[in-house]
Amino acid sequence: HAGLVVLAADKTEPTHVAQAHAEGLRVVVFGGRSGRNIKHLLASRPDEVEADNPRRLLRLLRQQGAGAN
Repeated sequence: HAGLVVLAADKTEPTHVAQAHAEGLRVVVFGGRSGRNIKHLLASRPDEVEADNPRRLLRLLRQQGAGAN
């Protein structure tokens, strides 16, 4: 089982997520509300996103072709 790290949106950077992944950790980010903020979270490539605005998150995922699971 891999460990888990949870990051707030305002503390999430792609380098932080990459470092956690390199350490074998799963990354969950939370707090995305604006489209810009959610795009930033998605660009960080976390394992999971918990957004304050799920409709916007789903719309952005569809636009990126990632789908929603």
